[in-house]
Amino acid sequence: MTKFHQELEYFIAHQDELVHLYRDQYLVLVGEHVFGAYPTIGDAYAAGVEEFGLGNFMLQLCKPGPEAYTSTIVTPGFAITCV
Repeated sequence: MTKFHQELEYFIAHQDELVHLYRDQYLVLVGEHVFGAYPTIGDAYAAGVEEFGLGNFMLQLCKPGPEAYTSTIVTPGFAITCV
């Protein structure tokens, strides 16, 4: 399992609890830990880069539902949903 998958699985498993604590904030996730919660993605990114360096953390908008961690791409005749 990659580090990204570990962080994503952590977010999904703890989503309800995290939304209760950090709703509509951007989380900096490192492994199975929330490093911080920030009001903007720019603030979260800057903090993550400063503390961990590029590519060593995950940013996640903390909101309820699978929409928080899925994306649907649609083109004529084809649709794919990614988790």
